[in-house]
Amino acid sequence: SGGGEIVMKKIIIIVEDKQEEQDFALAAIKSHFGIRKEDAGLEGLASEGFAGFQVFPDVDIMITSNPDGAKFAIKLATSTGNMSNVIILTDLMMPGAPRKSEQANGISVLLMALKNGIPVVICSDTDHHEVMFMKELAETLATLHPAKKIPVILDKKDWGRALEEGLKL
Repeated sequence: SGGGEIVMKKIIIIVEDKQEEQDFALAAIKSHFGIRKEDAGLEGLASEGFAGFQVFPDVDIMITSNPDGAKFAIKLATSTGNMSNVIILTDLMMPGAPRKSEQANGISVLLMALKNGIPVVICSDTDHHEVMFMKELAETLATLHPAKKIPVILDKKDWGRALEEGLKL
């Protein structure tokens, strides 16, 4: 490609309440973008539910642990006015706020993504039999989404696959 087109840097928002899974998601993204595991620590940002972000040449990674954190991350990510470079990878079952019980709060993240026209992937280890509504809900909401698709991964968290699905949207 010879033109002077600008390739927008990807911004990936991870919404996941468990530290261990945040680390797995981060590792999957780093591996995809050819970033060494040991490169760059989290840049802390003080905000409830917002764990911080890492900035790299090809990708910015934001990590949040609940819907409020996701709202903050979306605001930050879309402040450039360009939604097309933002992708959200969200867990399904997580507390809606610190010290609350786990519920299907990934759905509220999914709705935020829908309202903002941001590609979103649900990545959860929840048994699909326990959330029978999820696949149909995603298919129904996908008709309203500019990407026309909301991938849902259940039974086993696979952040690498979630990222690949998200990048295709």
